[in-house]
Amino acid sequence: MDINSLPRRFIDTRTRKLVDFSNRPIPSYAILSHRWLAGEEVSYEEFLAGLPQTKQKLGYRKIFSACKQALEDGHRYIWVDTCCINKSDCVEYRLAIGSMFSYYQNSAVCYAYLADVWKDGPGTSYLDHTFVKSDWFKRGWTLQELVAPEKMIFYGWNWKFIGSKSELTDSIEHITGINAAVLQGTIPVHAVDIRERLEWIAGRETTQAADRAYCLLGILGLEMDADYSEDADRAFQRLNAALAAKYPDFQQFEDDKHILRALAHQNARTRVGLHRTDHPTSHIPSYQLHSSRGIPNQGGSSRKENSRSGAGRTVISRSAEKTKKGNDGPAKNGYLPSIYSNPPPEKEHDYDSVRRRLKARDQFSVTNSRVG
Repeated sequence: MDINSLPRRFIDTRTRKLVDFSNRPIPSYAILSHRWLAGEEVSYEEFLAGLPQTKQKLGYRKIFSACKQALEDGHRYIWVDTCCINKSDCVEYRLAIGSMFSYYQNSAVCYAYLADVWKDGPGTSYLDHTFVKSDWFKRGWTLQELVAPEKMIFYGWNWKFIGSKSELTDSIEHITGINAAVLQGTIPVHAVDIRERLEWIAGRETTQAADRAYCLLGILGLEMDADYSEDADRAFQRLNAALAAKYPDFQQFEDDKHILRALAHQNARTRVGLHRTDHPTSHIPSYQLHSSRGIPNQGGSSRKENSRSGAGRTVISRSAEKTKKGNDGPAKNGYLPSIYSNPPPEKEHDYDSVRRRLKARDQFSVTNSRVG
């Protein structure tokens, strides 16, 4: 394995300090997948400085909780994209962008934190419309973060356990249109038809327009330098050229900009029914999406239960047991007694819907909250 395809800097989950492995073998590590919140994330420089105002940020609390979860699960190190990349180092940053798929693919476990997923009450499930509508499923970079790791565990607001990717495969297939066999790892990502892989980006958004192309690099098995001075059209032009160079038999798009138009047209089909809430258990659309082209299949194929008895691994069972006991996150003071005895103060999450609910329930004090 190319050593450059692995991260070199991690957070020690016991000390919450950055550790560099540039001249040492890379350890087993957990990795975090999440949605960035504008103005709340913690950069490499901020994490190193460790100033009090940095620890007030929502992003710091997210890192704090991810470390706690990883440590509980027996992982000494974790990689978090916001603070483990020195973005002022252009070489390091470009290398990380090009290697991101490999970073997630080689992790021991990926924690997907969906801050906008919560329970409405004791009689509801996390697999309700809040899971289906999570912004995590609408972001460009989370696409490769979904398909690359072998083991992935989803957590909702305040780090409450939702389930593993293997347990939630049926629901995720409905939401994303990605074939269940790909999600389960039965079919390797790079064995899927190229155009089908391109279609997975349909309906997803990125903060930087060019990132819509860059976030596909690992999924397509391409190498291409990121250039944030270019727009999406130019980025996809280069992507088209890179595809032609690596896959001579690939039938190119009619013109360089046709990829964007094709994806725009595909959006309506891959995302059809995303906001339907008529499914009896998970509020997922009752029809299935044809994963290769995103076309609704009106056939009455049988569905599997989202929660499978005995499914998952030890870490999942341990988390599920912890949830049943009510000790499921910072709101319940479920911190480890030593390192985690003084967590940062609770703050309201950066989502309008969450803000309204939490104000009504008076669970948080509103301090310095921002909309990302």
